[in-house]
Amino acid sequence: MNCVFCSNELQWENGHPKCDCGGNYFIAPQGSSEVKIACPCCSRNILLDNSTYGHKIACSCDTYLAVIEAPASSLSSSEPPLHLDLVNDTENQSEAIVENPVFTKKTPSKTKPNFGQKKRKLRQTTETKRKLRQTTAIKRDRNKTSSKQDRPSNKKKKSIVFISAIVTISLIAGYFLYSPLLGEKGVFANFANTDAEDNHHPLEDSNGVHLNPDILNRFLSSHCTECHGTDKQKGDTRLDTLTLAISNSDTAQHWQEVLDALNLGEMPPEDEPQPSKEELESIIEHLTIALQTSKKRLSEDGGNIALRRINRREYRYSIEHLLGMNVPEKILPPDAITEGYDTVGQDQHFSSHHFDDYFETAKSVATVALKWVDKEKSAPTSRTYPAEGQHKHMYKKFKSLSAYVTMAKARGGYIDRRKKNMHTALENYIKVPYNDKGVFVLEGSHYGSHPGDNFLVDPRASYKLTVKAGLVAESPAIRHFLKVTVGPRILGYLKASGSLESPQETQTLEYQAQFFESPYARFGLSENKAGAPIKKYLEQIGDKTGKAAIWLDEMTIKGPFYKQASAIETIYKQTIATVDASKGDPELDLQAKQFLKGFMNKAFRGRDPAPEYEQLVLKIYSLDRKQGKELKESLITPLAMILSSPSFLYLMEDAPATKEGVVNEVEFANRISHFLWSHSASEELLADAKAGKLKDKAVLKKHINWMLKQKNSFALSEGFFDQWVDMERFESIGIDENSHVKFNNGVQHSAKLEVQHFFHTLLKENLSLTQLIDSDFVVINDLLALHYGLNAPNKGNEFHKVKLPADSPRGGLLGTVAFLSMGSNGERASPIIRGALIQEKFFNRKPPQPPPNVPELEDVSDKVLSVRESIALHRQQAQCASCHRSFDPLGYGLENFDLIGLWRDQEIIENMSEENKKITSVPIKAEGVFPNKKPFHNLDEFRTGLMAHKHLLTRSITEGLLSYGLGRHIEFADQQALDEICQKASQNNEQIGDIIYSIISHPLFRRADQASATASSKMRTSKL
Repeated sequence: MNCVFCSNELQWENGHPKCDCGGNYFIAPQGSSEVKIACPCCSRNILLDNSTYGHKIACSCDTYLAVIEAPASSLSSSEPPLHLDLVNDTENQSEAIVENPVFTKKTPSKTKPNFGQKKRKLRQTTETKRKLRQTTAIKRDRNKTSSKQDRPSNKKKKSIVFISAIVTISLIAGYFLYSPLLGEKGVFANFANTDAEDNHHPLEDSNGVHLNPDILNRFLSSHCTECHGTDKQKGDTRLDTLTLAISNSDTAQHWQEVLDALNLGEMPPEDEPQPSKEELESIIEHLTIALQTSKKRLSEDGGNIALRRINRREYRYSIEHLLGMNVPEKILPPDAITEGYDTVGQDQHFSSHHFDDYFETAKSVATVALKWVDKEKSAPTSRTYPAEGQHKHMYKKFKSLSAYVTMAKARGGYIDRRKKNMHTALENYIKVPYNDKGVFVLEGSHYGSHPGDNFLVDPRASYKLTVKAGLVAESPAIRHFLKVTVGPRILGYLKASGSLESPQETQTLEYQAQFFESPYARFGLSENKAGAPIKKYLEQIGDKTGKAAIWLDEMTIKGPFYKQASAIETIYKQTIATVDASKGDPELDLQAKQFLKGFMNKAFRGRDPAPEYEQLVLKIYSLDRKQGKELKESLITPLAMILSSPSFLYLMEDAPATKEGVVNEVEFANRISHFLWSHSASEELLADAKAGKLKDKAVLKKHINWMLKQKNSFALSEGFFDQWVDMERFESIGIDENSHVKFNNGVQHSAKLEVQHFFHTLLKENLSLTQLIDSDFVVINDLLALHYGLNAPNKGNEFHKVKLPADSPRGGLLGTVAFLSMGSNGERASPIIRGALIQEKFFNRKPPQPPPNVPELEDVSDKVLSVRESIALHRQQAQCASCHRSFDPLGYGLENFDLIGLWRDQEIIENMSEENKKITSVPIKAEGVFPNKKPFHNLDEFRTGLMAHKHLLTRSITEGLLSYGLGRHIEFADQQALDEICQKASQNNEQIGDIIYSIISHPLFRRADQASATASSKMRTSKL
């Protein structure tokens, strides 16, 4: 049996387990369901059930324990008293948590919440709580009255070798244990937030802002409560019970939504009695003044940033930054974010299983990184693989099959159908001209499309691939693209050109190996096409030749190309690589420990680890060395511990040391870098942070401008903008490729990247956010150029900025295939979905969820109707009309685009019933009305109308960026800061780079957590 603390073989003395690592063991009778043990350090009782047996346990006093099930007869009478009893009660129990072997730590003991402070908004569902209880398998201690006199001396505590590992989990487990108590649905919610729940009477709060009941009640009763009162609550909104005393962010936010609806002209609805101009102006002015005053009062409240972990994207970028390795997100534990951005700590859930997964991943990554860390970096070379080599292979196969068929016919016996078909196909193929000089690419054939041999790749490097190819005459343009793969991974798409007589080289495609892939790469080349069978596909695109469209001549691979040395390479070179082999192991081990110390500081974002944790990591290394392991093998587990420790997985920040309550300069630099680059700060940024130079606005702005112009800032597009646009919806839309053959895999893959590259262009060039509404350029590759009917940039798989013709309907986010396809149900374009998206993104107003039992649009009539006719019927239903009238008309502005983003002037209506099969068409009318009742009649007028509301788009993006960068939800208390940032943006033409600088330079971005009940535990673990 191995030790659960260090994995070494467990020893037994007098019937009791013992290990040199110093772990504390207890033994429980076999078959027992529960045991109560007494901690040898603090003497507290800990109740454990049998699911914890064989796992590492952490006591509240930072002591590690383990219980092993054994027969009752193995309990020796000579053992020291272990205070181990079978128990059924839960009195006087200490907190304990099942720990991940090697490196995790215990949950800090809870303290009673301070009800005078603003509670954190920690969201935790009932299902998550249940899973957490199963994972931790603990019963919490309610008695915290143990006196200091009952605890043993410090000398005894120091004997616990694994005390340091405990500290590395306390903050995370503390978050999980506090959330059931302090969450919105927690035990103390009713006490901590009684003001927020008591909406029936004004709150008696001297600091609150009290609305005038004469003004409000008269207006509400006349124009609002009929639909949002006792009998009806349209849009899940009720106003008659909303308190007039604004004393907290929740109440203020409700009134802000009322004011927004009045300002936009959404309410009262046009078919209801309207207030006079003077009455409307009076109520808007009254609410505006009250809310502006509330913003100032509440801006000093709240704003807490819940401890958050790095997400899968940040882990991938961090590993690349530290090790120079490319780790795919799909092998990492899912983020499981249900709402908001994946950087928001309040919505992140983590368990010991996640630690296990990250530890195993880290071991794999560390193994590969150590293998290559000291290997020499070779100079780039060029290797060309002629495709005619495939001909020899196929001809040999044809000869073999011919012999088989001839022999089978001679015997008069059975001929395998598959072999016969393959023989026939190869016989026809070798008759085609140029087959002996290259390879034709055609799906369903029995010949290969993999020119070249396997070659060894360096996972630290990238490689560049080009293909020399020609096109078969008269083949349609949609068939001129090659899909390039390595195993199951799609690398990209290349456009072929030239002819059989004069093949041309394609543009370059860059490739970097991922660490889990085979070290030997073999590229696959196939035609990019829809998923329909090849014969049906050719019929649908009008290609009657039935031939292959692309002929491959050769493939060329250049590389390796290396980036700047990674952190692990630099630290290794400065420590272990300096040791003369003649000095022996002692000097080597000394430098190895220096290597681990340096790597810990780098991985922990410039923070030194706690001395106890550092000693633990070094001891694990020493134990492996004593067992005879080689140096690199002995470094694997320590590196895995570091790369799966809370100090790496979580963005640790010290409690503020100043009255201003701001983070220190190093933490500020890391906030900036994780915001813009999704990994820790660069050496240059850290150096200026440590020197205090980031307080200089000119220096700070220079850093931000430089960071946004770099390739690394693509992480902000991939992370923030992907989620702001809600690209998950695009990926989940199931559009039938058999019916829409132009929406092939290459177009879908490129469409997602187009959105990211468009926003990245705004970042690099500091362009205005209004470009999202309308722009005179697109950022596309050759595939999308064909899809949009534009002149191809001839840049292959690369995305480039292309100026649009004056009469082009493209431009902005609105003209991208991804956004337009998101606004469909997978079968046809939907003005309802598009209108809801536009209202949420461009008007910063998220539509309410539809009420239950609302019929689908297709079910409103037995007749086959146009989309506009169906929506008109749909809105006649009372439960639908109130919400749909605000966003349905917005969707009509994009009605000239079909569900795959192509322009149309007619809507095709298909009646496929058996009795009356026919296809008709009706003219498209891109006509609608904005919430302020202003009409539009075409796409240009629609875009002009959106420009008139550009301040709402600016606020939507700014609020999203602030939430993403701070790692928390935005509350009403933050509205004052948002007002200030958006005001500056309006003065600078809404330029995105300036907005980001305003966010980072605002005091809100520097603000640390406010003092709270968890501050002491956070400070205690601040150096992990």
